[in-house]
Amino acid sequence: MTTTVTGLFDDYSDAQAAVRELKAASIRENDISMVANNTDGRYVIMAPALRRALVPAPVSERSPAVPAVY
Repeated sequence: MTTTVTGLFDDYSDAQAAVRELKAASIRENDISMVANNTDGRYVIMAPALRRALVPAPVSERSPAVPAVY
């Protein structure tokens, strides 16, 4: 059974803290969504899959035949 929980926060940092608490409670990152207006452009928000695609793997995990893209 799926359970949906919704929260409303006055401050983005409070919402981020709630996400950290959900993760600490073993809620998977793929099951957590956050919606924010960001009208002042203060925050850069990146989907986890995009973040993983843009952040290169540590040198020890790279294949020598596949260079990292920066």
